[in-house]
Amino acid sequence: MTAPKKFRLALVGPDSLQAQEIKRVLLAQHFPAAGIEFYDPDVTEEYSKLTEFGDEPKVIRGLAGDSLEGKDLVFLAADRETDRKCGQLAAKLDFKAIDLIEAFNEAPDVPLVVAGVNDDLLKQRASEEPCSVSCISVTGQDEVSIGQIKKEESFPRSFWLWSVADNLTHGSALNALGIARRLLRLGGAS
Repeated sequence: MTAPKKFRLALVGPDSLQAQEIKRVLLAQHFPAAGIEFYDPDVTEEYSKLTEFGDEPKVIRGLAGDSLEGKDLVFLAADRETDRKCGQLAAKLDFKAIDLIEAFNEAPDVPLVVAGVNDDLLKQRASEEPCSVSCISVTGQDEVSIGQIKKEESFPRSFWLWSVADNLTHGSALNALGIARRLLRLGGAS
C-alpha cells in the first residue's frame, strides 16, 4: 500500500484572521502536507518574524519573486495587492492558489468557488488560476445553521431560507480546504 501524497504548502500573509483560521483547520482536518512555509511581504530580515503551526515555531520569510516556486498549493491571505501579484504567479511557477481575502472577487476570469456547491468550475478552467473564497458572517461552529424557513407565497413550491455560518471557519477556512482537496484531487470531508 502506498502512502498518500503529501503536498508542499505556503501561506502568504500569516497574520490575518483568515490565515490564523486556515492554519487551525489544516491541522484539525489532518490535511496531507509535506510542509508549510509562511511568507510576509513586510519581512525584510531573515529570521526576524515567527509564527506557530501546531506547537512548533515557524519562521516567516520575506516574499521574493521566486519564493513560491516548488509549492503545490498557496493560500493567499495578505493584502489585495500582494495576493493579486502572488496569484498571477501561479501559472508561471506551477502552483495552485486559493484567495482567502477575496482579492480576486472582481476578476471576471477567476471563478468564485464554494466547495461542495459549484466546485465543478475547477474542471472548466486552467488549474493554475487562483480560486476565490466567499464568506457569510456569523459566530460559532463549523456547521451552517438554518435559522428560519418560510414558504414563499408568490411561488407555491418555493421557500425562503435564512442560514448562517462562521465566516472564518466555514466561509473561508473550511471552504478553502474543500477547494484544496478538489484541486489536488483528494478525498475526505470538506
